[in-house]
Amino acid sequence: MKKLFLFLCLISSPVFANDFSIYQDETTSLLIDGYLAGYGVYNDKAGIGSNKFDLVGYGEIHFNAEKKLDENNSFGAYIELETNPYHTNKTRVFEETYIYGEGNYGRFEIGRAKNISRKIHIFAPDVGLLDIDDSYCLDYIFTPDNFMFIGSTAINTDREANKINYISPKIYGFQIAGSYIPGASDLNGDNTLDYDKFKNGYTLSLKYSYDGFALSAGMANFFDTNMPNSQADKRKEFSIGAKYYFNGIQLSASYKNIDDENALNQLQQSGYALNYGIAYEFGPIEASLSHHKSNVEGNILNPIKDLLNLSIFSVSYNLFKGVDFATSFGRIQYDTENNESSVGMLIATGFMINF
Repeated sequence: MKKLFLFLCLISSPVFANDFSIYQDETTSLLIDGYLAGYGVYNDKAGIGSNKFDLVGYGEIHFNAEKKLDENNSFGAYIELETNPYHTNKTRVFEETYIYGEGNYGRFEIGRAKNISRKIHIFAPDVGLLDIDDSYCLDYIFTPDNFMFIGSTAINTDREANKINYISPKIYGFQIAGSYIPGASDLNGDNTLDYDKFKNGYTLSLKYSYDGFALSAGMANFFDTNMPNSQADKRKEFSIGAKYYFNGIQLSASYKNIDDENALNQLQQSGYALNYGIAYEFGPIEASLSHHKSNVEGNILNPIKDLLNLSIFSVSYNLFKGVDFATSFGRIQYDTENNESSVGMLIATGFMINF
């Protein structure tokens, strides 16, 4: 089967410089930044109940309020409003809401937030609208029955559950980090998510950067998990990413492995995801070519794996500060455990506004 997707991005929004200041004095600041986008999408293989043509907008707005205690120490609060329509819980607006402390000791975050391993993870490059890692286009593709894939190489089982994050200051290019996630309970309602439930979990991470080179690595354990397509007593994840930048060229690659132990049913998400790519910047123009592959166990009674392959070529042109015009071309292929194959082609074009 072949699928053709046509994305037309239509955007109208005021433009601000990055980190637009609402209020600022010697000790207190309130900053806002984010991005906005919007497009129409046509899909000739929509699932039951889905439109073949849709008009969609998405974006994020970040509010950061900070109080300086002295030159080296500060406390603050961060709120992220998300209008991403693809989120499993489409009614949720607040993506991250946490307080933080930052100084010579590093940075602590307490509240609903992405885990630190996910925040510092390095991905394959994509200068366009589709995002090769955790791509939006996968939400529009009619996936085969019981097909399982890993869409991101970052550790993201806990999504934005309540947690404590820590990342150390940089020492000789190295930083260590960790997250503790208390899990789901009646006393911790924000962690009782529709799509992820677990007793508790943690992540540990390491990042190194020096002179155009960066490396990130993370591992996580989630206990007594209850995933949408998988049930397990324990879920282990490992991720790694690396990039190298020189003369306008960026080479990047990332990898994640998932191990669901003691599965209680036949479906599980044990497997790996890998993506890699190259990007080039020359003046106001950027181009990238990247590939994402997912290989998942799926049905443990079948030795064949579920395979996902996604390739995206993107070009963007910086019209002026904060505004880019971009075009992306992509190809998606599913190969199922039942030896079925489904292929989709897509094109996306429009504007990206960062403020």
